[in-house]
Amino acid sequence: MKVLVINWRDIFHPEAGGAEIHIHELLKRKPNNWQVDFVSATFPGCQPREETPWYTIYRLPNNFLFNFTFQWWWLTQGKKASYDLVIDDISKIPIATPLFIKKVPIVAIMHHIHGRSLYTILPWPLATYVYLMERYMLRAYTNTPLFAVSPSTAAELNELYDFHKLSLAYNGISIRAISFEEKLRYRDKNPLIVYVGRLKSYKRVDHFIQMAANVLKDTPSAQFVIAGQGEELQRLKNLSRDLGCEKSITFAGFISEEEKNDLLKRAWLMVLPSEKEGWGIVVIEANAMATPVVAYDIAGLRDSILNNKTGILSPIQTPQSLTEQVLHLLHNPQTWNTLSQTAIEWAKRFHWDEMAHNFYSRITAMLEEYHGTSA
Repeated sequence: MKVLVINWRDIFHPEAGGAEIHIHELLKRKPNNWQVDFVSATFPGCQPREETPWYTIYRLPNNFLFNFTFQWWWLTQGKKASYDLVIDDISKIPIATPLFIKKVPIVAIMHHIHGRSLYTILPWPLATYVYLMERYMLRAYTNTPLFAVSPSTAAELNELYDFHKLSLAYNGISIRAISFEEKLRYRDKNPLIVYVGRLKSYKRVDHFIQMAANVLKDTPSAQFVIAGQGEELQRLKNLSRDLGCEKSITFAGFISEEEKNDLLKRAWLMVLPSEKEGWGIVVIEANAMATPVVAYDIAGLRDSILNNKTGILSPIQTPQSLTEQVLHLLHNPQTWNTLSQTAIEWAKRFHWDEMAHNFYSRITAMLEEYHGTSA
């Protein structure tokens, strides 16, 4: 079966995130009879065509106009390729494939709605453009089988339009969950609190640094690691210096999967002050390493974090509130123990093998319905 997958970014893009990991892990577990072409946008230094063991990537210019260049590619080349299925992995501006891809079944995946959070990331004219395009173009998918990666994303979608074929396709993890006994052996002697993710303004890593400065006043032995890269790096380093906590904060930059797992295994807590998340794969990865997560009570994270069971969700989105939650866990070891043990069991429910099995089972059912209806 010949399958076309579309995403603005592929797994090799320097800014690839949860959406790209999600589709990459699913495609690593694709049915044996699938031949997959993956179409994405170019980025500096990339090749126009790249082979992986699971699919072939074709990159179109350019990153900012991909929604237009893809439509032109489809009308001039793609529709001649006789695809049996199109998977529209929606990231950034929806491409609205149901408007121009005809006579081929389409399945879409939605990770999260950016909404007004765009104004914290982009200049307001560009943010307004993306905001309006997102809202308008999503209308094209109301009668298309659409997967949301979390109940929060599904709820946000239904607030916009009546999506008739909406279901869930959760993110997963590939790592084995450790035991609580292993955690106690690996956990650092002094409190280690970490952030893992991109250094973007909407991630609000500045809240993490302000929290760190507050925690150090109570627990001077605490250490903090910020793992990730992005345009906020220098501003965050300057903030840590201005707050006098730079000696206790390590900026680790990009880290490998092995390094990430080791960091999460050693950590006492992970803190995520994000403004917006689709799900938060790193939450489940932390839980698999028996590490509870402290975060704000926002869409996506309220699905991946079980409040007061695998972590703590703060209803107040301030660094002071994060500080209070972190100190509560540092000063109450029995509560931390309970959260850590429950986090392990929660993480065991999410493995890419199981997530992929569920995804492809539903794809098969959708294709059978499509061809049955078309007959």
